[in-house]
Amino acid sequence: MTKENLQDIINQSDEGFFKVLMPLKSSDTKNTVEETVEETVEETVEEILRLLKSNPKLTVRELTKLVGLTRRGVEYHISKLQKSNKLKRIGPTKGGHWKVIE
Repeated sequence: MTKENLQDIINQSDEGFFKVLMPLKSSDTKNTVEETVEETVEETVEEILRLLKSNPKLTVRELTKLVGLTRRGVEYHISKLQKSNKLKRIGPTKGGHWKVIE
């Protein structure tokens, strides 16, 4: 952008303000969103594992409060952890405990 173009933009501004429009590649935005979501999911999974390692008797209800997810969100992550053999339920639903597999 030349100095003259910038001056034209300033002259066309309303009330001393001007807009700057910059092109944004949608693929960049998509990649950034995907990376952010992936990082957030990884952090959530690590937090769940850390909490269950420190207290294997935690319930889903307790995890929802500690992690800040809905019951369904915690159940989703626990299910994925169980399928990937990173978490195992020992004993019954009531009275059992979690085993974090490293």
